[in-house]
Amino acid sequence: MPAHSSALNRSKIGFRSAAGANLLDVRAAMTYLRQSLTEACFDPSDIASSEIVIAEILNNVIKHAQENQDDGWFDLQCEIAPEALHVTCKDNGAAMPGGVPPLGVLPEIGCKVVDLPEGGWGWSLVRTLTTSLNYVRIEPINLVSFTIPKTSDD
Repeated sequence: MPAHSSALNRSKIGFRSAAGANLLDVRAAMTYLRQSLTEACFDPSDIASSEIVIAEILNNVIKHAQENQDDGWFDLQCEIAPEALHVTCKDNGAAMPGGVPPLGVLPEIGCKVVDLPEGGWGWSLVRTLTTSLNYVRIEPINLVSFTIPKTSDD
């Protein structure tokens, strides 16, 4: 059985990990996403923005929502529109704390570089690069959806 399944047509990109997803599955999803957006003639800067956001979301799924979970999976669905990339990510991990995505407030940086916090940067990037960010928990599934506007003219 393959580690994942994928599908591409003119306007949709999909990737679903197998149960037991890990960071290698995230890497495979990101490789597939980059290839698919390149084939769809996305501008490199829009591909980079998409990679930053989607990698952050999927890494959080694996490292936090599915921590200590052997049967975790994720499903990534993207719809290419002329003005944006519309994204939906589902997973079977734990719910987001408080039932909402983090606010994305940057950590305090009035210190030496070696004293900077390791975490707290990702959700700021997600919120900066997306619109229409939405999260809902429908037991036992998390559903995060958002739009990544294109910044370039095709």
